[in-house]
Amino acid sequence: MATEWHSAMKTVGVVLLAAGLSRRMGEVNKLLLDIDGQPMVARMAKMFSETGAGDLVCVTGFEVEHVTEALAGMSVRAVHNPDFEDGQQSSVLVGLNAVSSECRHVIVALADQPSLSVEDVLTLASAHFMECRHRAAQEGMNEPELITVPYNEHGRGNPVMMTMACLRDVAGGKVSLGCRKLIDKHPEWVHRFDVDSEGFYLDIDRPQDWDRLSAGRQ
Repeated sequence: MATEWHSAMKTVGVVLLAAGLSRRMGEVNKLLLDIDGQPMVARMAKMFSETGAGDLVCVTGFEVEHVTEALAGMSVRAVHNPDFEDGQQSSVLVGLNAVSSECRHVIVALADQPSLSVEDVLTLASAHFMECRHRAAQEGMNEPELITVPYNEHGRGNPVMMTMACLRDVAGGKVSLGCRKLIDKHPEWVHRFDVDSEGFYLDIDRPQDWDRLSAGRQ
C-alpha cells in the first residue's frame, strides 16, 4: 500500500458487526470462540485497529456483556444495538450513526471472518481510494458515490467499503437499506474489485466452518 493511502486510512471508519444470534452454530456464540488465545471478535477488532483506520466501532447485540468484555482494553468503541434481533440491517444503521463525522469513507465488516488480514483490508482500501480519485476527476466532485465490493468467481465477498456520500440518507434514517440492498439499488456506484484471498469469503456460520478453520490452522 502506497504511503499516501496509509495516511488516507485516517479518514476511514470501520463498522464491525458483532450483534448476531449465531443460530446456526447451535448453543455457541461463535464470536467468543478462541483463536490463538483470544475471542474471535477481539481478533477481528485487533486486525482492523492495525489497518490504521481513523475510527473503529463494534456493534454489539446478542450476549452484549460477554462480547463487550472480550473487547476490553482495545482501541474500539462498542455500541449496543437493542434491536439486534431485527436483523443485520438494524446493526448497520446503529454503526453508521456512531462513526465519527470526520470520516469520509466507511468499511462495513463482519466479525466472523477470522481469515481476513490487514493486508486484505489495505488492498481493498487502496483499490477504493484509487477508484474514488478516478471518479472524482471524471465527475468533477470531491466525494463521488462509490461502493467498492470484493468479488471472485463465486460472487460477492466482505467487507465492503463506501464513501460517506453513499450513506447520508441511510445514516440519517431517510432510507432503510442495508449494504446489500444499497448495492443492488445503485449498481452505478459499485466498483467490482477482483480478489484472490479467501479471507474475503470464509466466514464462520456453522460448526462445519469452525471445524474446517481449526483443521487448517493445525
